[in-house]
Amino acid sequence: MGRTIALQVPENLYEAIRSLAVKQGQTADNLAAEWLGKAIRNAETVEQDPLVKLFGTIRSDATDVAERHDYYIGQALSQALHDGE
Repeated sequence: MGRTIALQVPENLYEAIRSLAVKQGQTADNLAAEWLGKAIRNAETVEQDPLVKLFGTIRSDATDVAERHDYYIGQALSQALHDGE
């Protein structure tokens, strides 16, 4: 049996949830509950990730690693391959 949680959200947020729920054939309540469940599972996964402890411990001039991580990995791989010749 489910439990009820009452949340007060801004009108624009409620309308966004309601609109998406209608498109998916769900109620706003069910969609919000689904999202909360996913957020909790994601938070638990992050807590279990041993790399999380390293976040913020490495200093770098690169400020766009999240957006360009593939580029940086490619550059490092290219350099490693070049150095191995």
